[in-house]
Amino acid sequence: MRAAPALPRLLLALSLFALIFNYDDLDAAPLLTDPFGAERTKLPAPDPLLQAPLTKRCLELSFIAMAGFWKTDPQTVSASVQELLASLLPDEEVVWGPALHQPWPDFPGDATQLSDALAFMCRNRSSGDLTVVFRGTNPLSAAEWLFQDFMVQGADSWKRVCPGPAPEAALVSRGTASALGLRLALRPAAGLPGADRNFGEALLWAAEESAALDTALRFTGHSLGGLLAQVAALYLLDSLSPADLLKPASRPAFEVLGFAAPTAGNAAFASWLDSRVPRNTRYANDLDAVTHAWETPAFGNLPVLYEPWIDMDNIARPLFGLGDLLIQGRGYRHAGRLVAVPSRVVPVHDGLWLLEAVYQHVFPYLDLLEPLRRESIVAAVIEPLTGLVTVAGLDPPALRELIQIQP
Repeated sequence: MRAAPALPRLLLALSLFALIFNYDDLDAAPLLTDPFGAERTKLPAPDPLLQAPLTKRCLELSFIAMAGFWKTDPQTVSASVQELLASLLPDEEVVWGPALHQPWPDFPGDATQLSDALAFMCRNRSSGDLTVVFRGTNPLSAAEWLFQDFMVQGADSWKRVCPGPAPEAALVSRGTASALGLRLALRPAAGLPGADRNFGEALLWAAEESAALDTALRFTGHSLGGLLAQVAALYLLDSLSPADLLKPASRPAFEVLGFAAPTAGNAAFASWLDSRVPRNTRYANDLDAVTHAWETPAFGNLPVLYEPWIDMDNIARPLFGLGDLLIQGRGYRHAGRLVAVPSRVVPVHDGLWLLEAVYQHVFPYLDLLEPLRRESIVAAVIEPLTGLVTVAGLDPPALRELIQIQP
């Protein structure tokens, strides 16, 4: 990865600052009162796809992949994912993984043992459809923030990442290339399904299985996982040989359902992806800051995203400024069909911009689920993170003390 020597150090410092930021410095202020009152804006009519069973199933799979992200033992993380999957979606059978990557397994300390990549594949017991699931960013992994999410200052040709028919002008960020490369090398631990093949080999196996059984092959994920769902589908298709593409049996019905994803590459890459993977649906909440990354000019609007109710504060502004500097001239663009996820600005503790951003990145998507299923995911995946946060006067803080969430 070619980067200016000062950038990784600066990026690491700011990323770590955001990760370890402690709310103790805040006053023990109660939640803001509802900022809308009688002026609450009207939400547009929702897209019917938001209530489709397939949308909800893929959304649940995306959040199930986050189970145990705060744990440091790989076997425990994998078991957490499998247990939550069996609880919520017992008709899905894991056929590969879960497999994960630890960037610094030989260094002492819990922080160095956190995983920065996780993926698995499952098969529906009724339909036989295969789904490739990518976990989103581990919010506690500095390595993932630094070398995948924020590595956008440089771009590489997609042909270099995946030699094939793509045009030379199609570029992906180096963070995208790094994230895909890590996952292609993943291999499940001994005793887990698919331990005899790495993820790249498993993708080819999934394509062959899907074609032979005439079943769908889907890719899904939330946040970075949503980005990887698109990129992995394209990688697999571009990896098939021209002879394979002439055989109908080798062309399974690829479908991507990605949630809350940032951009993967430039406009030429987005056009190439759309031409190769036409069934690519991007679910995005317009108040979700991540969905504005790293597209211009949308990214430049982040400071006013929550105004007049919440201003970008001195914690978020340096991160925004750095991101805005890194993407200058890159021309990043989204691919896929957009399905808008409705949301509103909600009251958060002390009007903290980053806390609002966290809410918008998670809860409007979970609100698409039935209440009991939504609460199961919140309890298993979201509330454990709250235990790692300290707030003056709230010890330990409850999720609804930080964010006004409707029960």
